[in-house]
Amino acid sequence: MPADMAALASDLAAETTATRNLVADLDEARWHTPTPAAGWDIADQIGHLAYFDEAAVCSAVRPGEFHAALAEAQASGGIDPDDIAAQFRDRSGAQMLEWFDAARAEFSLPSPDSTREPGCRGSGPP
Repeated sequence: MPADMAALASDLAAETTATRNLVADLDEARWHTPTPAAGWDIADQIGHLAYFDEAAVCSAVRPGEFHAALAEAQASGGIDPDDIAAQFRDRSGAQMLEWFDAARAEFSLPSPDSTREPGCRGSGPP
């Protein structure tokens, strides 16, 4: 049974709105509130979403680059979400939200004609 892309897009839009509403008004200290994910705070969670939204877009619009980055990651020991989160811990909450917004917008409408270069290695906040 094929996926109902309209329903998926609607669900993603609703999830994005709900997520954004939870974090948009946080002050910097609250961005660093621990979450149930051991060792992660809210900023880490939002960065995780942004990073993997970018990876998904890259896999769709630049599969050669995606597969090369994946092979490189696997050859160097694999993909560790904790290591990825640590790469972006110097970013402010506002930067993480800006990154999430940009990555999610691109993820919602991946296209070979996109004007934004999706980051295959988690380019981080724009």
